[in-house]
Amino acid sequence: MRLADFSSFIEVATTLNIALVAIEYVKTYTNVLCSQVFNFQDFINKSFVKCEKILVDRMTLEHIPSVSVEGRSTNSLIEKAKRDREKIEEKIEDEKGRFNNKIKSVCEAKNISSVGLWHFLLGLVALYVIGIAGDTETAVMKSIWCCMIVCTIVYSVVGWLSKEESENNVFCNYSSLRHSIVYFVLALGISLLVSIFCCVNGFFYSIWDWFLPVTLPFIYSNFLAAVIKVWGKAHAVKNEIKKSSDEIQNNCSKLKAEVDSLLTVCSISNRLGVESPSIDVSDNHSQNNTGRE
Repeated sequence: MRLADFSSFIEVATTLNIALVAIEYVKTYTNVLCSQVFNFQDFINKSFVKCEKILVDRMTLEHIPSVSVEGRSTNSLIEKAKRDREKIEEKIEDEKGRFNNKIKSVCEAKNISSVGLWHFLLGLVALYVIGIAGDTETAVMKSIWCCMIVCTIVYSVVGWLSKEESENNVFCNYSSLRHSIVYFVLALGISLLVSIFCCVNGFFYSIWDWFLPVTLPFIYSNFLAAVIKVWGKAHAVKNEIKKSSDEIQNNCSKLKAEVDSLLTVCSISNRLGVESPSIDVSDNHSQNNTGRE
């Protein structure tokens, strides 16, 4: 089994990986995942639409008449309800804006680009090896490829697990494409030295027939890793959105209960036949008692 037998497979992977690097900085592959696959924007809107539906209508508050109960006017309660409604409305807009901005951090997975560039360079090396070897692939070439695959797996896994905050780390800065190029050149140099001067050629030659077909699809793994990484970050933010939405809905329900109680007082005053929008329920109660006596 020769590496050249998989040349078309490698060519496709190489093309897709360099496209991934370009998309990440121009159109953003992960941003497409957020908007088209995970429907992040739609989830935010639906979460806070529930809050807006529960929130008391502004016109309802504007048309609640003030009445007096035991000498105390309900006007202060009405004004408080209006202020609370404004605060909740502002809170909804602030939270929507905050989470819309947070989507950007979820979708910006720069380490995916670095790993994609590494996989692209690996594909170029593979095509170069195929061009040099032709129909005869030596044990040294097979050993170089095996060493590079091992280095690729290590670099990729570390990159996928790294956090965006690591961009300040000189030795583990996956947000920089230069970081990927430097480490790839080092890995290639080490692989050459190991394959030429160390006694590993026979070992890699013996495992070549199963090692090659098993590990070669790893060149495509970065696309799947991007989906998993964005999904994990999106899941955490969705839980945060739901928690915020539930808290606001609870505040809306409390406000609605307060407004309903004010409307009940007004309804009772109307049923008692009071014409004035401002009445004294205590005086009315005294007059009723006097009449009974």
